[in-house]
Amino acid sequence: MVTIKSKNLEITEAFNEFIIKKSASLEKLIDGKNTTDIIIEIEKEAAHSKKGENFFAQGSVSLPGQNISVQERSEDARKAVVGMIDDFKVEVKKYKSKNKESIRKRQQNTNKFLLATEETDNNDTE
Repeated sequence: MVTIKSKNLEITEAFNEFIIKKSASLEKLIDGKNTTDIIIEIEKEAAHSKKGENFFAQGSVSLPGQNISVQERSEDARKAVVGMIDDFKVEVKKYKSKNKESIRKRQQNTNKFLLATEETDNNDTE
């Protein structure tokens, strides 16, 4: 589930739907298993900048063994959200590949242990 928060910015229904639509692929990637909500925060930065409006998008999610947090800045709120979600996908893919690699290593070590145990048992019975 995606939780959307804003600061110094009113989120319209259309913008809210845009964020939910863009984050749907992220939810599928995460699988929704053993996770908390995906928190997306959009902030309109202070108006003291001479370059015009700046938007800051930040997202975070807690996965087993790791918290992932990403940030993106842009002059357009939609670009900030899209950039943040793209960065989020990269980080989640890294997490998943590390997690799969860790599981494979544990399985290989377990298999080696079982083979060694079988060899020891066979030598004891001879």
